[in-house]
Amino acid sequence: RLATRQLHDRGLRVAAFVDLYSPQWTASHRDTAAIQADGAPHPEQVSLSELADGDFGGEMLQMIEYVAANYPVDAVDITETAYRSTSYGPRDLASYRAASGRGDWPRTWRGHVDLDDPSIWAWKTALMERFVSRAAEAVHRHGKLLYLDVAASWSDLARDGKDYGLDYTRMLNHADHLVVWDYFALEARPPAASKDLAARLAAVLPADRWTISLGLWGPNGT
Repeated sequence: RLATRQLHDRGLRVAAFVDLYSPQWTASHRDTAAIQADGAPHPEQVSLSELADGDFGGEMLQMIEYVAANYPVDAVDITETAYRSTSYGPRDLASYRAASGRGDWPRTWRGHVDLDDPSIWAWKTALMERFVSRAAEAVHRHGKLLYLDVAASWSDLARDGKDYGLDYTRMLNHADHLVVWDYFALEARPPAASKDLAARLAAVLPADRWTISLGLWGPNGT
């Protein structure tokens, strides 16, 4: 609390980060782990359908509200929200079927799940929007802001997070602020790629509703 007060005295805002990666949960609730597109369970990420509609999501919301109610922070920032290549297990398929009316995942000519099918993006965004809206209600009840970390759609910046289930415009219907990951080196891109990302965000989002998070690291711990 002393450190927070000192930061506030300097005119700075303080956010508490809530990381959705939960290795202890996936170890003890194996049927809720996010299944990757290759069929392997993710060791840390819980499935998106479980986050939106299951016990895990309920517990996360309780924690988010507790932090907002009891800690001297200005905002709660939810991170590790990207679901591009995960959440393709049986529970997620049932959720996708109900939402899309399709009998199976869309597939490539090789038979793999087509991660770039817009129906998958729309389904994932709807589930994430459901969770984010409830998280926003929880923090707003205590006069706090909700920040949301979101991935950049490097393969096509015009996707605006849709391919991660994080349609920026829809997330801003509930979250107060987006923190967009500019981790260009992890994508084998030059620093100048940051300019393109910033230009895209400036063109489509309100200027006071987003911040770029600049990651100064690359592959293999560099």
